[in-house]
Amino acid sequence: MVFEVSNAGLKPTTAVSPILTEAARRNLETWTLPPLQSGRYLVSYHFVFLEDGVKHRTVLIGSKFGRFFRRLVGAPTERVVNTCYPIGDPDADPPARYTLVKDGDVKIDVFIGAVPRCVTTEASQVALNSHL
Repeated sequence: MVFEVSNAGLKPTTAVSPILTEAARRNLETWTLPPLQSGRYLVSYHFVFLEDGVKHRTVLIGSKFGRFFRRLVGAPTERVVNTCYPIGDPDADPPARYTLVKDGDVKIDVFIGAVPRCVTTEASQVALNSHL
């Protein structure tokens, strides 16, 4: 989505989603941009989801002895455990990144990446979250 900032004020030129447009507008209103003699600021926001929000781990089932018998009968000896990123983890979302280009108009690109959160119903995750 792109906003045009000039002496006349702030105006969206392209919009993707009403929710993201409003979030970008509120963010842009917190900026203090120096006034330009001529031209305008073109501020582009790029929103992307970086991953699926889940860590996938493969764990072994039971002891070595138990896995031996599981192999004999063709049963699985490992399983995949899906763990959600904890909400509020500062390392989960990278910081916003900015680029600036002057070519008549001043172009500012804002790159915002986020890891989507997930909901898990596994008993171990529910117990973990209830004790935090």
